[in-house]
Amino acid sequence: MSPSELCQELQLYLSKVDYHVDRLHEAGLIELVGRRQVRGATEHF
Repeated sequence: MSPSELCQELQLYLSKVDYHVDRLHEAGLIELVGRRQVRGATEHF
């Protein structure tokens, strides 16, 4: 699930979800499994 999808599911702001997803990734608790282009940006899963 991408941070964008996660924020919609949890009804939280994207900036807060993205921050915490980054921290979890840095700690090795979650891993990046894919990327896709969305309207000129890259979405990470």
